[in-house]
This record gives sequence, structure tokens and C-alpha cells, in this order.
Amino acid sequence: MATDRRQARDAFLATAGWDDASATPVAGDASTRLYERLAKEGQSTILMDAPPGPDGPPVKDGKSYSAIVHLAEDMRPFAAIARHLTQHGFSAPEIFAQDLTQGFLLLEDLGDGVFAARIDSGDSEEELYGGATDVLAALHALPAPTSLGCGDDGAPHIVPPYDDTALMTEAELLPSWYARLAFGEERRQISTPRGRRYCPRPAPPPTSCCCAIIIRPICWCWMTGPASSVSASLIFRTR
Repeated sequence: MATDRRQARDAFLATAGWDDASATPVAGDASTRLYERLAKEGQSTILMDAPPGPDGPPVKDGKSYSAIVHLAEDMRPFAAIARHLTQHGFSAPEIFAQDLTQGFLLLEDLGDGVFAARIDSGDSEEELYGGATDVLAALHALPAPTSLGCGDDGAPHIVPPYDDTALMTEAELLPSWYARLAFGEERRQISTPRGRRYCPRPAPPPTSCCCAIIIRPICWCWMTGPASSVSASLIFRTR
């Protein structure tokens, strides 16, 4: 970690009253975010460190990957969605302190009970994924948000549309990443005509919520879009 970033981190924790805590790195997600578990006096919390990042180089049609799939470039979407989920009765990490400008959040520690570990220890895979599916159904039943507050005096987060281009770009990660690990080679891209037969363009149903969840420790990618794109997002991202 660069010296200036370390100083900003320490100043944030001092303001939040956690500068004297011990810190242990926590496994991250598919992003450049860093996570630490802070512990003191029998309590723990999670520090999320995600400085606002550049949009990245163009990868398709002159657009960066983050622009195509509507990835967040700062902390504001996470803070907005966490509060939105909590307001509707879902269990999201409570935000104890935040600096959205510099990219620091102090979050409730949800523990290490990821699905893979719980299944390996004997918990029912059917019950776990059944519960996850129920959550997706409940999210889909909510009115699609368009503008959400972030818990500060700044501009609200405008929830982007989840379009077909974003869906297919994300879906192509399966043959690009998983097949390489499973079979030692990449498989045919989903965006080809043959791939489209198995993942056809959905008809435009009423707008609903789409939430892709990566559990380690946790983050969200929340957009509005067709319901047909919702289930695949969770199934492929919670393993």
C-alpha cells in the first residue's frame, strides 16, 4: 500500500475510533478492492478500501469493460445499495463510518460463512441456494430503483440500466475464465451465433431489479433490467 494511501487509511480509522485495532487481510472479490478485518475488545468490523479508480482502457466498441457492464468506479453505489436493501428488510452490512470521496467504508462483519465452506462442513446445499433464490425473487418483487441516496450530502446514485450488451459481456466470463480452469482451454464465446442459441436475447419484460452478489466477503452490482437476467447472476457468483 502506498504511503499516502496508508496515511489516509489511518486517518479514517482514527476518526472512526478504530485506529488501535489489529488488522487481518480478508480474501477479496473480483475487483481491486481491499478488505481487512479489524478487531479490538472482543468486537470486529470490516474495512473496505477502494480508492476511486480510472475507467480503464477501451476493450470493445471504444468502451472500457467497466463502462460496458456498468461497474462502480467509487464507493457511492455500494453505500446506496446497502441502505436500500436494509430499508426493505434485507440483511446488508451496516455502515458504521464512511468516506466516499477517498473510498473507505467501515462495515459490519458478516463472518466467514461463505456457501462453499458451509457446504463442505455439512450444511445443506439445497437449503442455502434455495434461500438465495428466495432472496432474488424478493428483490425482483421490489419496484426498480432509479435514484438512491448514499448517506451523505453528495449527489444520489443513479442506478444504471442492465442491458443486453452488459448481460452478454458478463456471460462471456464463463467460457473465458471457468472453462480455462476446468478444461485447460477457452470454449466458444457465448456471443457467437451458436452461443446465442443457448443464451438468446430476452424479450423486454417489465423493468425489475438485478443484483449480482459476490460473497467473499460481500459486494453488490445493482442495476435495473429484465428479470430473465437475475437468476444467472447469483448462481454463477456465489460459488
